Amino acid sequence: MLTNTQSTVANLQKIISDILTNKIMLPDFQRKFVWSDVDKQKKLVASILAKMPIGCFLELKGKSDEYVARKIGIKTQIKTETETQTNTESTQNESIPKEVYFLLDGQQRVTVLSVVFSSSIFLIAKKSKNLVDASLKRRFFIKIPKNYDQDTTVDLFGAKNLQFPNISEEKIPEFSTKDVFDLIVTKDYISNSNLASSPYIFFDSSSNKKIEIETLKSECNISNEPYLVPLFLLIEDKTDGTNCNALMLKKIIKSISDSIKDAISQNYESIENSTDADVFVKNVFSKDHLDSFLKDKNSEKTKQEIFESLLEAQAEEWRYKFFNYLKDCVNNMGLIEFKLEAHARDRAIDIYENLNLGGVKLDVFDLIVAKVGKKNTENFYSKIFNIVNNKKEYSADVLPETITVLYNKISNEYNATVSIYGMKEKEDLPKTFSKSFLNVMSLKYHIGKLNKKLTGDITNEKSKLLITPDFILENYEKVCVAVDRALFFFNMRCGIRKFTDIHYKLIIDIVAFVFLEDKNFKDKKIHNLLEAWYWAVIFSGEFDKDQKSQFVSHLSRLIDTIKNIGDSNKREWINTIKNNVLDVSNFADKNLLLLNNATTGGRIPKEHIEDLICQFYLAGTYQKLFDKEVRLYAFSNDSDKLQIHHIIPLSLNVISIDRSTSTKTLRDDKTYILNSPLNKIFITAEENTKIGNTSFANYKDKINSASKTELDLNFKTDDTKMSVNDIKDFLEFRFKQLRGRIANKINSNLDQIN
Repeated sequence: MLTNTQSTVANLQKIISDILTNKIMLPDFQRKFVWSDVDKQKKLVASILAKMPIGCFLELKGKSDEYVARKIGIKTQIKTETETQTNTESTQNESIPKEVYFLLDGQQRVTVLSVVFSSSIFLIAKKSKNLVDASLKRRFFIKIPKNYDQDTTVDLFGAKNLQFPNISEEKIPEFSTKDVFDLIVTKDYISNSNLASSPYIFFDSSSNKKIEIETLKSECNISNEPYLVPLFLLIEDKTDGTNCNALMLKKIIKSISDSIKDAISQNYESIENSTDADVFVKNVFSKDHLDSFLKDKNSEKTKQEIFESLLEAQAEEWRYKFFNYLKDCVNNMGLIEFKLEAHARDRAIDIYENLNLGGVKLDVFDLIVAKVGKKNTENFYSKIFNIVNNKKEYSADVLPETITVLYNKISNEYNATVSIYGMKEKEDLPKTFSKSFLNVMSLKYHIGKLNKKLTGDITNEKSKLLITPDFILENYEKVCVAVDRALFFFNMRCGIRKFTDIHYKLIIDIVAFVFLEDKNFKDKKIHNLLEAWYWAVIFSGEFDKDQKSQFVSHLSRLIDTIKNIGDSNKREWINTIKNNVLDVSNFADKNLLLLNNATTGGRIPKEHIEDLICQFYLAGTYQKLFDKEVRLYAFSNDSDKLQIHHIIPLSLNVISIDRSTSTKTLRDDKTYILNSPLNKIFITAEENTKIGNTSFANYKDKINSASKTELDLNFKTDDTKMSVNDIKDFLEFRFKQLRGRIANKINSNLDQIN
């Protein structure tokens, strides 16, 4: 027992009752519902049905008007100021108690459990549009085998012969979560549907209850499909003490067992050979019922009558054990409930942290938000989301001249974070953004405020949790802007089109920390320094190993260099790294990129190397292959539609040797010479289609001369085919040119600082 804290095994029936009577509420500083993936929901359900522990949740007792809150699973806020005041369509004329339990942690689990094992959320919402997420509009079932001797479906619950498996005294089944997962099926809610998957159709007080039950029974017992056992009847969603759901579930299970029993009886009756019949009987009956069958063989009843009588007894026993097993799984699930009294609210964060350190998977960003919630009841997620989506101020003065011309075409509507993440209106904050946000916030807090020495520990979870709520509220906007500025830099100067293009994520945090200072972001020299540094480290493999220590080392060096921006000696370390560009063994050296040793068991380049090469060329911008009027660049409105293309195409039968292997097989063969990272560029889908409909000779002749120069495409004009040696020459030329271009880019940026 924790001081001021009740710790108990959760009672889902009580939780559902408290949700229905508004005794459990969701404070609006909580993050949005994010467990929308059906497999994630099914895994939670499978864990419960396999009697596995599923974690914990935390509640804090408080006055209902203390926070802006929502009902579990409902999107609309309830701004309670008095005991009965509400403002949502779904809760009109309902009482909100003066004291409630606010769900601080466990929203995802509690919401999913409520939807899976009851209809409480649907009853509260009344209409599906009120649900917090569309993924909740689905119903969960267990499928069990349809037919006795033919069906191959996994039979965990002994349904094929109506023999429920023995469970040990500890009531732990032998099957695993994975076994159960494969038996869980979902049906999406369909408006105005009479299907069993509809969350509303069976709970309309004006409808005929007999029709409801019969409709659900038939839906779960359709011929030529597995039987379905609806899990949403395992918990009562009425608070008057009635057991309507349990009665309905028992009738469904009986209907299923009757169908199985009839199929078994028919199979037995059809067996003519007595030896086969004896084998069949031994497979069907448990030991007790088999003994009874053998004992009763000389009675006045026929064998068929004896068989059916004992089978009915076995079916009744199966129904009883199966129903009770399901109820026991839900009633005694491995979920721990922590309840804090109102005067112990300060312990909430401590418990959060201790749960996190103890291995429970909690999001650090949520913990930070919970801290801020103690100081500010306004939804902190919404505050950050609004900052991210607001119009930003960027200066074209910090861009290279060629980029400035292109940027001016889109500047009025441009937002770096929205562009890089592909965010849509009302979409949740990406976790990757939250991670960068916290890393930069932690750097600012520990280095800037506390004046600590930069170490790798500064961005770990423990250090982040030390940041005070006041500091977060004072600086969250600056940090959001700093991350956005970093993404602007990568989008404009580094050929980065979307977040997944950035393969070393800590680099974002380095640039964002530099851009916390307005003067740094407005200084073109700093941008030039960062670009020179970026190309040097990205192509020399500096961050390919031990990113954490490299993060500390490079950020420290950059901070020192920026403080002494006019001292060329302070930049010499970047020149040293530059000498390793495309020359680091087993990272991106010539032999590796040309696949010289790949076919003899040597290494092949990592997949992201081809991305880096394509991004470098895109950063410089270049003409479309077949249209000299259009240039490609990373921040155009349709840049996310660009595709990686084999410069020497796989599909045009280029190599002048016999080749009968399919294009797909060649593409999958990482040792094949045309799959060299040096044979890749970004092109549009339209260009890709054109290439597929032409010959190699026409393809290379139609490429703009400017594109050939900008992309280092050294084709021989008279060749209609290429030998392997020709291809190697082509790739070697491109390697030499690429290495020179990167060095020139680094030198040019460093020279412009002076």
